[in-house]
Amino acid sequence: MSSSKIYQITLDKPEDFKNIIQGATIFASGGGGSKTLALKFLDQSGITGCGVNVDLIDASAVSDTCRLAFVAELFAPEKMLKHPDFTCGANAYDDLMSQGDSSASSSLSSSLSLSDGLSDGLSGVLFGEIGAVNVAVPMIIAFKNNSFLIDAASVGRAVAELDMTVFASNNTPMGNLVVAARGDVKDHFTVTGQPQTPTDAETFITTTMKEHEDKYQDVAGFALYKMQGMALKPIYNLPKYGITQSKAIGEVMASATSPADAFQTLIPPLGQSDGNSLSTIIHKTVFNLFDGVVESKHTTSGSTSNGMVTYTNKKNKDESFTIYYENENVLSKYEVTDGTTTIRKYAIIAPDAICYLLKDQFWEFGLSYSNSEIDTNMEFFKNSETAVIGIPYPDMRTDYLEASFKRGIQSILDAIKNVLHLDPGIDCPDTYISIETLNRVPKPNIQIIPNGWNGDKVGTGTRRYLVQIDCPIPDISIRYTMDNSLPTLNSPEYTGPIRYYAEQGGTLKVIAYDMTRDNTGVYKYFSRESTAQLPCSPWTPDK
Repeated sequence: MSSSKIYQITLDKPEDFKNIIQGATIFASGGGGSKTLALKFLDQSGITGCGVNVDLIDASAVSDTCRLAFVAELFAPEKMLKHPDFTCGANAYDDLMSQGDSSASSSLSSSLSLSDGLSDGLSGVLFGEIGAVNVAVPMIIAFKNNSFLIDAASVGRAVAELDMTVFASNNTPMGNLVVAARGDVKDHFTVTGQPQTPTDAETFITTTMKEHEDKYQDVAGFALYKMQGMALKPIYNLPKYGITQSKAIGEVMASATSPADAFQTLIPPLGQSDGNSLSTIIHKTVFNLFDGVVESKHTTSGSTSNGMVTYTNKKNKDESFTIYYENENVLSKYEVTDGTTTIRKYAIIAPDAICYLLKDQFWEFGLSYSNSEIDTNMEFFKNSETAVIGIPYPDMRTDYLEASFKRGIQSILDAIKNVLHLDPGIDCPDTYISIETLNRVPKPNIQIIPNGWNGDKVGTGTRRYLVQIDCPIPDISIRYTMDNSLPTLNSPEYTGPIRYYAEQGGTLKVIAYDMTRDNTGVYKYFSRESTAQLPCSPWTPDK
């Protein structure tokens, strides 16, 4: 393969790298490190200076004989804020690539020679995962080493453990593992191992960091999966194009006239996309699951940050949305109550991603943020509305990865109970359920029409109203109340327009239930609650 045939994009403007950080923070599913730190790292490294050129290569176009490695940094996001560093990742990559070929990589390509285009004297940097710091460090490494970036990652979101990557589920040979500390490239502490499995690698990294705590200071760079390009080919579900997609998302934010304009472009009303929506950019259905402000956040302190963050609806305080994370978000719960009765359901289960987009404010010049940044300015996030976005990852729905995430979820819930001494309010799901299934039933639409009983001309003083509720999918039952109680399957069923005469007022509450699943009284598949204020006085036209 000649270099002229290789599909590539040249990142040659400071805003290219910054836009990638903005978009990658969304894919991080709440983790991936602080966006604030990632942007700071870019400036400190010099990559945002004049005359910088870094090539981004399509994974399918990488030469079979190209040398490459997976690189990342291991840290609890809150601890990274105390000990910020990007040099340890660069050190790990340099140490690994300077070693002789491991048996794993040489066995894959013993008959090949380094004679193809980009593979001659150059090496490729493969993103370990997607997230702010997760992509900043590999970009800096490529810049410092005159290497190129591969537009692919071992996982298309951020994860807390190596066994949650598609490399693990595809049994990709690991080879040597380097765990490096911060410091000068010629004078830093490093430890090398040869783990056989991702679990072994995880244990080796955490044990090494603990044994040499004074060297690592809670942040370590690691590099592994040293291989040649041909090793990527068998990975059918290798997440691709996450970096170009991140760049496109960041460009939407950068070009917007306001936070609201950026949000409306990325998450437009139904049927109003101009081609720059998040769904169009990533070629996936995007679920807008909840709009709210941060109510509370609780986090453990350790090698990983386990905890939960709860959002409440500014307009309906009875609604809440809780997200559970192990650095990265892996489970969420939707809950609604009337003070007496409460129902809850799983809203997203990993590997599907739980992401954040601000609706009315910019944070570090964009709409995206991570869990670790909430604590740095709790007042901001308690007053700025966030849309919780769900992104499906069907290519990661393998038995291996689903089991890995389930173990992670259970460890989070255990930590919340036993370390934070809090009730997580939900049990570990028995099995993975897709975001499409959990959110099949959309939020019902409510219309209150003045004088709608018989089509008379609406006039001032009208007291008659027609209430219409719409939820256009099959096999559901729409239940409603007008007395502020929670609509359950014991509440009146909506079968057609309701005639309402303006008297006492009150609140109309509506929930649609999936009758293929919620017909036993164990509520797991239902819509968000819709509410509307019922008129308590004659109708008057808007001024």
